Amino acid sequence: MADAALPSHTQARRARVRWHGRLMLAAGFALMAVSGLVWNSFSVFLVALSAEHGWSRTGLSAGFSTLALTNAVSAPAIGWLMLRVDSRLLLGGLSVAAAAALLAVAFVESLPAFVLLYGLVLGFTLHACSSYAIFSVLACHIRRRLASAMAVVDSGAGLAVFLGLPLLQWVIDRGGTRMAFALLAGLMLVVCGGLNLLALRPLRRGKAGADGRRFWPAKGLARPVLLLALAYGLGSLAYHGFLSQQIALMEERSVPVDVAVWIASTAGLATFAWRLSSGLLADRVGLLPLVLACLLGAAAAVAGLASLWAGPAGPLLSLYPFGLAIGFGAQAVLLASATRAMVSGPDFGLVFGMMRFCAGLGMFAGPILTAALADALGGYGLPLAALAALALLHFTTFAAAAWRAEGVGGGRGG
Repeated sequence: MADAALPSHTQARRARVRWHGRLMLAAGFALMAVSGLVWNSFSVFLVALSAEHGWSRTGLSAGFSTLALTNAVSAPAIGWLMLRVDSRLLLGGLSVAAAAALLAVAFVESLPAFVLLYGLVLGFTLHACSSYAIFSVLACHIRRRLASAMAVVDSGAGLAVFLGLPLLQWVIDRGGTRMAFALLAGLMLVVCGGLNLLALRPLRRGKAGADGRRFWPAKGLARPVLLLALAYGLGSLAYHGFLSQQIALMEERSVPVDVAVWIASTAGLATFAWRLSSGLLADRVGLLPLVLACLLGAAAAVAGLASLWAGPAGPLLSLYPFGLAIGFGAQAVLLASATRAMVSGPDFGLVFGMMRFCAGLGMFAGPILTAALADALGGYGLPLAALAALALLHFTTFAAAAWRAEGVGGGRGG
C-alpha cells in the first residue's frame, strides 16, 4: 500500500531491487548446495577410496585437510581480487577450473596425485561456491536482516547433503568413484558457472573510513574480533573432525555403511532446517541465546556417537544427526553475523577473510588429526573425547567474543 503512493518510476525501481535480491538469494542457495555436497562428500569418498585403492584413512584425510588449508590461505587473495576485478568473471572462471579439478581427481592412481589435485587445486578453485565469497557479496547488497538472508543461502548446503549423499553412494556402488567425481564436476560447471556469471551481482568497492583505517573494526572491538577468529578455528576443527570421520567411525562400531550414509544425510536435512531457523532467530533474539542452544546440540551429538561404545546402535544414536545440525550447522551464519556486527560493507569481506583463514586452519587440522589418532590408537574412542573438549572450548570462546562485541559495539550491524 505504501508503494502505491510513490511515483511509477520509483515503484519500478523498488520492484527491480526486490527481484534482484530474490534472484541473488536463489542463486546463493543453489551455489551453497553444490558447495555443501562437495565438502561433505569426503566422508563417503573416504571409505570408498580406501577400499578401492588401499590408501590409508590418514593419507586420504591429508588430502581433505590440504583442501581446507589451501581454501583458507587463499581466502584473503580471493577477497582482494573480488574488490579489483568483476567478481562474476572471477567466480565463473573458478567454477570452470574447479570442475576440471574434480574430473581430474576421478582418474588419479596415486595418493600424492590425489592430495595435489584434490587438496591444492580444488582447494583454491572451490571459492567458486564458498560461503566466504557469497556472504561477501550479500553483505554489500543487503542492508536489512542480513543474518536471515545468509541463513537462507547457507541452508542450501544442508538440503544438498540430505539429498546428495545417498545419491553419491548409489552412484559409487554402481559406477565407482570416477562416476561420482564426474557428477560433481558437472554440477560445478553447469550450476556454479552459470549462476556466478548470470545471477550474482558484482562486489562493490568501499572507501576508507573517516579515520583513514581500512579493513579493521572500530576502536574497542579488536579483542572480540580476535576471540571470534579463535572460536571460528576451534569450531571448524571440531566440526570437520566429526564430519570427515563420521561414516568411518560408525562403520568401526558395526553400523552398516548404507545406514551410516543415511544418518549423515539426515544430519544434512536437520542442518537445512536449523540454518533457516537460526538466521531468523539471530535477527530477533541475538547471538548469545543461540550459542547455548548450539552447545546443547553438540552435547547431544557426542552422546549419540558415544552410545555406540555401550553396545549395538540404539535409540541414542538417533540424537547424533540432529545434535550435529544444531551444534555446528549454523556455524557460518552465526560467525558471519557476529563479524557483521563489528564491520560493514566491503570491509566485511576482508575481515571475514581472516575468520575464514582461521576456519581453514581448523578444517586442516580436524580431519587429519582425528584420522591419525584413530589409526594410531586403533579406534575412534579417544579422538571422539578430544573433539568434544574442543567443541566446548569453541562455544566458550564464541560466547565471550559475542558478549564483548555486544557490550562494546552495541550489537550494531546488518
